[in-house]
Amino acid sequence: MAASNLMPSLIMCIDSLSVLETILCVLLLRQMWLFGLIRVYRLFSALVLLQALLIFVFLLVHKGTNLAALLYRLSTPPAWILSILVIYELYARLLHDYPGIVTAGRWMLSAATVIAVVVSLLSSPIDWNVAIHKFPITYYYSYVQRAISTTQMLFMLAMTVFLRWFPIRLSRNIHVHTAILFLYCLVKFSISLLYNFSDASFTDAINLVDLIGSCLCFAGWILQFGPNGTDAPANQIKVDSEQEARILLKLRAINDTLVGAGKR
Repeated sequence: MAASNLMPSLIMCIDSLSVLETILCVLLLRQMWLFGLIRVYRLFSALVLLQALLIFVFLLVHKGTNLAALLYRLSTPPAWILSILVIYELYARLLHDYPGIVTAGRWMLSAATVIAVVVSLLSSPIDWNVAIHKFPITYYYSYVQRAISTTQMLFMLAMTVFLRWFPIRLSRNIHVHTAILFLYCLVKFSISLLYNFSDASFTDAINLVDLIGSCLCFAGWILQFGPNGTDAPANQIKVDSEQEARILLKLRAINDTLVGAGKR
């Protein structure tokens, strides 16, 4: 009896959090527009807008229907592409003065994504959540989602470590965006693992956790983003001027080497 009463409550919580996430997406876009951040983070803004539209549409469509499955199949690949481009957009802004490193990182991100997708598909036989499903293609989508979220999380972790190591002067907004985007990718990575390696009966509970994590991240962006240009560039790590010059000189040497290699 308790279990039967729990399911409607869980679904109600999921629907309520979906509405909340849509509202947070709209509020974030409004704030970014007012702060002049839309043009700075165009791809991220597009991803937030797509997220809000998809949640709104799926709230109007009955779950488990052919229409819901069709919308999922059509909307998921564009969301994947945008999510990868958002990582590259941030990476390019972090290292806009080092085009050689940016180009190398772009190829690394692309190659890592392809490799992760292949590995994820090859590992599909060990997934626990492989029960017969009305729409089996959703399982193949989940493998690709796991691969993409894994690549994003690792790449964001590498960027976070990079920012802690190299004394590059960046605005507070970029530091905030990097930190929260890393947490967002970590949530998606954790959720993909839970979904792939848990029983299908836990799907609604996992969706609830996913929504909570997403809402917290969107709320973090709303609370922490500031007007563009008002936050002066600063180092996140404290180093003396001589050490800073030596580290940046090494970074410039790496960039010049990569630029030279690309011209050959």
